[in-house]
Amino acid sequence: MKTVLPAFLLLSFLVVLNAHATDPSPFPAYSSRNPALPVQPYSLISPAINNGKPVLASQERLDQTLAILPDQYDPFLILVRTETLRNDSYLQTFWTPTGFYLEYQERDLDHHYASYKENLTPREVLQAFHEYLHGDDSWKTRIRFHKQDLFPDWSQDRRLATRHQSHTWASK
Repeated sequence: MKTVLPAFLLLSFLVVLNAHATDPSPFPAYSSRNPALPVQPYSLISPAINNGKPVLASQERLDQTLAILPDQYDPFLILVRTETLRNDSYLQTFWTPTGFYLEYQERDLDHHYASYKENLTPREVLQAFHEYLHGDDSWKTRIRFHKQDLFPDWSQDRRLATRHQSHTWASK
């Protein structure tokens, strides 16, 4: 299990990064370039839906996608606020035969957290996702998390990732 999780972390980071590398906003009507628009929608990203491309998030879509994750080859789901895609803030889960694993990131790779518990129930994960979708942070106190250093001994790789991330977003 421990060898799967680091690959999952990097894969999910790359999925969020790549999903918007060619299209700065998956929902042009809500482009973050227009500050006059109201609160931005959330995006769902999962290989289980829409070929891994972002779709507008809703409680119904969350429920449906989480329910089918155990049957998927790549069983992860990411919920990200469209306006913060550039800052890589999101909540994500990964299904394993023992249950769900939950992670979230705020702003950048230095603020990445993982649940201590790796066998969360579908109900616990769904409640966290619903609260995140509505801007309610109470899931952070109900589920215990620890900070993760995604690049523990790879300081050069961290600089490259940060430079790549800055370059990718700056070019939009």
